[in-house]
Amino acid sequence: MNKPVRFYRVVTVLLSGGYGWLFLNKWVLHSSQDDLIVCPTRLVWGVPCPSCGLTRSLLAFFRAEISEAMHWNPIGFPMLLLLLLLPLWLIKDLIMKRNSLYEFYLLFMNHMRRPYYAFAFGLIIFLTWGWNISKDL
Repeated sequence: MNKPVRFYRVVTVLLSGGYGWLFLNKWVLHSSQDDLIVCPTRLVWGVPCPSCGLTRSLLAFFRAEISEAMHWNPIGFPMLLLLLLLPLWLIKDLIMKRNSLYEFYLLFMNHMRRPYYAFAFGLIIFLTWGWNISKDL
C-alpha cells in the first residue's frame, strides 16, 4: 500500500472517530462531561492535558456559543475547522483523483521541522495546557 493511500485511510479513521465521539457525547450520553473523565493524564496524575475540554468546546461551537467554546479549550476552533474542512478536502481529492491533502500534509510537516514553527506550535500547546490547569477542568 502506498503512503498517500495509507494517509487517507488514517485521516478517514481519525475523522470518523472524532465525529463518532461527538455524536456519542451529544446524542447518546447527553453528557456535559462534567462527570465523565476519559483523559488518561487527568485520571493518572490528576492534571488536565492540553486537549482537556476539547469535546465540550466543539459541542459549544455547534451550539454557536463561541465564548463558552473558547473558555473550554481555545484549540477547539482550529479543531472545528479541521472537522469541517477535512471531509470536504477528502471528497474533493477522491473525485478529482488527486493527493492535494497528502501534499499539504507533507509541506506542513516540512515546516514543522523548522525550529521556529515547532517552537510556536509547542508554545501554543504549553499555553493551552496552562490555561486548562488554571481553570481546573
